[in-house]
Amino acid sequence: MIQPLHDYSTAESGHSLDDLSSMLSSIQLNPGEHAEGADDGAQSLVDHAHSIIVNGPPLSMNVELGEGEELPVALHTLLQGTLFAIFMQAGANPDLYDTTAIIDSSMSGQCLWFLCKKFFFSHQVALKDCDRYEFTNATRHHRYITYMGHIYQSRGPLHSRPLFAKLRLPRGIWWSHGGETTIVVTPKGLYGLGDNSYGQLGFDSCEDAPPTRITFPEVPAVTEYEVSLAPWHKDGLVQKIDQSTQQTVVVTPAGSVLSGFGVAWFTLSDRTSRFHTIRLPSGFVPDDITEIGDSVLSMGDRQVIGGANTYGQLGLGHRSRVDGYVDLPFDSVLLAGAFFRIFVSGCQLIFAGHVPPSIAQSGLLPGFGRADICATPRPLQFRSAGPITGFMCEMFYVVWVTMGHTFVWTMKRGSFTLPFEATKCDFEAAKFCQPDGRWVALMSVVNGVAELCSSRPEDFARVIWPVEVDPVRL
Repeated sequence: MIQPLHDYSTAESGHSLDDLSSMLSSIQLNPGEHAEGADDGAQSLVDHAHSIIVNGPPLSMNVELGEGEELPVALHTLLQGTLFAIFMQAGANPDLYDTTAIIDSSMSGQCLWFLCKKFFFSHQVALKDCDRYEFTNATRHHRYITYMGHIYQSRGPLHSRPLFAKLRLPRGIWWSHGGETTIVVTPKGLYGLGDNSYGQLGFDSCEDAPPTRITFPEVPAVTEYEVSLAPWHKDGLVQKIDQSTQQTVVVTPAGSVLSGFGVAWFTLSDRTSRFHTIRLPSGFVPDDITEIGDSVLSMGDRQVIGGANTYGQLGLGHRSRVDGYVDLPFDSVLLAGAFFRIFVSGCQLIFAGHVPPSIAQSGLLPGFGRADICATPRPLQFRSAGPITGFMCEMFYVVWVTMGHTFVWTMKRGSFTLPFEATKCDFEAAKFCQPDGRWVALMSVVNGVAELCSSRPEDFARVIWPVEVDPVRL
């Protein structure tokens, strides 16, 4: 917005704007009368300057209206929420400081917000009041913005310019995310979209789902309760939604239901692409799904566990089938492999399940070899003089952090020690992150000591889980 010229003081010059206006109006530059070589369009420029002084420049906001006057019918006079929706649909990028879009560096997506002050004002208000969610996998970057009940989605290759589009569904009240899966609660019911590869949205199709109404045909009590609600109050069905990357739990006044991976272990059905009633201990109402292993539900400090128990990996001391959920006998689950779990119990890390090469050959579980079954939970034993502050384990590597050092075992390199407390690791690239954020790469291992060199950061490194564990010394 340009400030009107009549707001400026003319005390310093001793002349008024009326004097300037009179002077400009008296200038008449007829073609052929002005100096040779002068632009024949000079008169139009003088007239334009005179018009600005007399009428003032056009304003996009804070326009003072006289009695009986109305705002002009123009784009910039629309409500700010409407303007935001129009610009988002037109391809505007709301992130003015986006440094990820290296494929298109023209800034064309940001320029739209600067066409006038009203547009920029609409952008600033929207970003202050909106909710945002981002999720990145190995190949795609997912962005969501919700503002005034409308959801805008952008999904494209990594480092590409985000192009947002409004999702076609009723105005949302709130939403929930689990990785690439989104559920929106609206006055007209629940809508799901995104990844449904595990049936976590309750749809038959396992492909990427467009916004689709979620129903509960396998749970008559939930369906009947939803039908009893007024047409524009279907959101009253949902008390809470908890999502992981593979499962969805919906808590309703008519009971808790689940859809997705491992439905047969937790419900009375094996049809993963439908919601089913969860078998839970009496009085247990879940308020959270633990991401680790997708099989732990919480209600405050109380946790229940369920799922496959072929190798005793649930930590219950047996290998029998477990139907539904049972109380977790430890403080929490630290991490879960395909056929094993590592639990936290007081100041110990407890192992249960099928022993992977990393645990067997690192010596952390004496008496057990590769592919043995540890159905009775046992504590891991660390060769360390101080407390364990970090831990990470997968099939072919294990790492634990102690005072000033990091101990590592990998299938390719065997055992070696790093002279710092690592915070992240990428074993495919053999790289580690130091406490100050600098990365190093493993060059070789000599007598159990790692030789390192400086390296660039890794975008998809694994975080080493922070723990507070006293080692069981050998």
